[in-house]
Amino acid sequence: MILEQPKPQDNLKPIKFELLNKNFIKQIDDCLAVSFNADYSIVAAGCHRLIKIYEFRQGILKEIQILNQRNSGVSTLYFMRKSNQFISGDMKGSIFLWARNHVNQWTCSYRDNQHNVNINYLIMNNNEDTMISSSDYKTKYQTKQMGL
Repeated sequence: MILEQPKPQDNLKPIKFELLNKNFIKQIDDCLAVSFNADYSIVAAGCHRLIKIYEFRQGILKEIQILNQRNSGVSTLYFMRKSNQFISGDMKGSIFLWARNHVNQWTCSYRDNQHNVNINYLIMNNNEDTMISSSDYKTKYQTKQMGL
């Protein structure tokens, strides 16, 4: 079988990636989800039942906080673009909203259990007042306002 490379469109430029070998993080747990905040200064990584929060500056990750989701393994993460909050989904169907508190620490401010199995994907509309989630039972839910 021969695969042909798609023909580039006139308005698309090639994407180049550089592997930063010296800036990797070795860990035991699987990492199933990663998300950047709007200005790419914070990275959240779902590592089993933990969400590891990293500061990302000049291509270097520095761990600043570890959140314990406790319920189950983290399956998906989504950073909001208009607010400095993120949502996480787990393997037992729970959805969490995480926000920074007055001492600059991330805390869970909302929890929802509409699904009863693995959350596969979370996405929000541009206004960030509606979220759509999907699960392994082939169900989708639309959630309005999410306690925001």
